[in-house]
Amino acid sequence: VVAVLLAEVPRSTVASPALLTSREPVRCLDDLARLPWLALNSFYRNEVVLTHAERGEQGRFDITPRLSTDSLYAVRKAALEGLGVAIVSSWLVRDDVADGALQTVLPAWRAAPLPIYLLYPYASYYPARLRKFMEMMKEVMPRILRAAAGGGLTPFSAGLFCRRCGRGNARESCDRAAAALTAPHRGSRRQFCDPKSSRHRR
Repeated sequence: VVAVLLAEVPRSTVASPALLTSREPVRCLDDLARLPWLALNSFYRNEVVLTHAERGEQGRFDITPRLSTDSLYAVRKAALEGLGVAIVSSWLVRDDVADGALQTVLPAWRAAPLPIYLLYPYASYYPARLRKFMEMMKEVMPRILRAAAGGGLTPFSAGLFCRRCGRGNARESCDRAAAALTAPHRGSRRQFCDPKSSRHRR
């Protein structure tokens, strides 16, 4: 198997202003460890590891999360409701932080970014379509992350996900992604899906 690193997704430690104002000020890792936590159990469960951006010092502490889930969107919603601190992909909460709905906690202490790999089986020959796809992914993924970090395109503003429910608009995502990547960002696109659609029905 061949593994090619395409990009790294930065992560942020966030909490709601309501939660933070109800507790003692967070000035160090010990203060952070005392807050209630939410666990995204695909990446962290009962221990948090953070690294200081300038000193390179690593700190770790145990947590007993109020909520443990593998859903990135469930963790975001719980953080917005003030249930605890969470470590999530920065692009997901960029708008929430900008709007003041969430705050970054101890921004100098950061979780390790999540690598994005392109995996494919080794072969002596690859079809032209596969080679083209691999070239496109190597070019596109860093652009998406740079745009998200710089205040441009996000999966919400591109219309790939609904801001209300966090679910993907699978039927439309391919066309929207292509349009978003080939044209300059022109402001807000449709960021909510139709609540009457089948994706909202249980």
